[in-house]
Amino acid sequence: MFELESGVAAVTLADPVWRGQRIVWKDPATWRPILKGWLAARARPDGLQRLAAVGEQDLCWDDSDWLDLLAEELTTSVEAVQAELANAFDGVSLRTYHGCRVPDAGVFYREGLKINDPEALAEQARRIVAGSDDLAWMRPDLEQMIAEFDDRNRDEGRVYLCADDRPQLDDIGHYLLYGSEWIQCLLGWGRPSGAAPIQRSHHGRGRSAFPMGDLGHAGGVRTPSAAGVDAADRQ
Repeated sequence: MFELESGVAAVTLADPVWRGQRIVWKDPATWRPILKGWLAARARPDGLQRLAAVGEQDLCWDDSDWLDLLAEELTTSVEAVQAELANAFDGVSLRTYHGCRVPDAGVFYREGLKINDPEALAEQARRIVAGSDDLAWMRPDLEQMIAEFDDRNRDEGRVYLCADDRPQLDDIGHYLLYGSEWIQCLLGWGRPSGAAPIQRSHHGRGRSAFPMGDLGHAGGVRTPSAAGVDAADRQ
């Protein structure tokens, strides 16, 4: 999973090697040959061939040890190459997925994906509590809960996406079942004995949605197209 932030200024022009490319992570033909050529220009002589000779490594998906292997064959630092590649992607579109739960999946066609806005999320939490008899016990203390929420601004201005739908479905399906983590963290604590859990109440609202879109770069803020929204009832 990766995150995107608003207000990120483009500091270089898109690399002509990448400009206009459309990357679909599950289709290596859309990115592997280009990346191999791009890295070859930044690697020591025969560096990529030596890496290929190492063979497949048994590394966890989030283990960065493979970067140490790559660093040995680069002519500059891994950090410099990462920064250069990130800037080169200014001209690229990337197929992305976002698992969530919404009252109406059509909102993605109308408004696209929105970045984290604590004020909008707080208002959504108010609507959830006001509209659920199971959460009536929260109503007297809700404003204090919002005011004292320690993680209120943790992800402000961000949206989290996946370039591969499989981990989203297989490993982090709770976003599809229960929706906003921000709202879960706000409302999910302090349940008195006998009261309905927030998960059960929230699970009964709306539909699980899995919007899919090609993410491009516009004005320094990467925004997905509304096309390709795939919503499914997964209750």
